[in-house]
Amino acid sequence: MPEHGKPSPKVASDQSKIIDNHQIALQLRNVVKSYPNIVGSRNPSLKTAPHEKAVLNNGLITNRDVIPVLKSVSFTIKQGESVALTGESGSGKSTILHLVAGLDRFDSGEININAISVQDLDETGRAAMRRDIMGIIFQQFNLIPSLTVADNLSFQARIANRYDQKWRDELADRLGLTELMKRYPEQLSGGQQQRVAIGRALAGKPKLILADEPTGNLDEGSSDDVLALTRDLIAQTGASLLMVTHSVRLAEMLDRRLHLSQGQIQ
Repeated sequence: MPEHGKPSPKVASDQSKIIDNHQIALQLRNVVKSYPNIVGSRNPSLKTAPHEKAVLNNGLITNRDVIPVLKSVSFTIKQGESVALTGESGSGKSTILHLVAGLDRFDSGEININAISVQDLDETGRAAMRRDIMGIIFQQFNLIPSLTVADNLSFQARIANRYDQKWRDELADRLGLTELMKRYPEQLSGGQQQRVAIGRALAGKPKLILADEPTGNLDEGSSDDVLALTRDLIAQTGASLLMVTHSVRLAEMLDRRLHLSQGQIQ
């Protein structure tokens, strides 16, 4: 029995409830996401099984039922923490990154980033969030072909009004890009392009880094080196990292690993 006049202690049901809000960089609470089930025919006379409930939508036969991708996903990442998200292909890992980045909408639940509620933002607000507090590292680099390495590195930081010449030069030096600053993406190797993409994401000193298989196009040795360097650079900024990867080996290099299976964190 609790002492008279003192409330009974509450047992936290998930990690997010035992971390001070000021320490939280990213929080997902009961996030649900589904996609329409496409039957895949443009022939309105195509016969379907009764359970398919086919309807005609802009000439495409679709299923009123949906395919659940994420089923009440919840997790929390602390400020400065690096977390790997693993899972089989098609498990929804990249979907989580897209939802966090505001590139897609979720059906229900909450996503909070540095006290910003993503679900409450319109398209303009989500774009501003990506610009101001995020850095995104894509597997396919997504460099701007018409810009030099120097300008690609500076691009997002300038848009966010957080360009720091000294920090950009330090990134270029640490990433081995100093001698390549006047080259264009087509003049770089895959590994060099990946380093530019990492530098671009970090140049504005964002609070949250999202990385989708950031070393997926590199060999094993290069992957280890690039991830170790990326972690070191992120630590300098105090940012948090959420990285999608198929590699358990790379996942073990980060602070913590989450595994997504059958639409849920295991």
